[in-house]
Amino acid sequence: MDEILNFQCLLLLQKKILRTLFSVLLVAIFYIAVDFVLQKLGVYLSVNQMQRSIVNAVAAILLLFATQRIICVKE
Repeated sequence: MDEILNFQCLLLLQKKILRTLFSVLLVAIFYIAVDFVLQKLGVYLSVNQMQRSIVNAVAAILLLFATQRIICVKE
């Protein structure tokens, strides 16, 4: 019985780790995409690198939350 519970705990932990890694990957992709789009639009003409990084990170995290909500609604 304990072996079954341990196995289920390991599967749950593995699922959480994979979901976290997938979220990190999505944030990285969104970060690059936001940077590319805003650079092409000319938004970054008068901001320094720190401000640019903050804007990209916030936008990437917001996009991650939005996509997770869409995925949860579809499931």
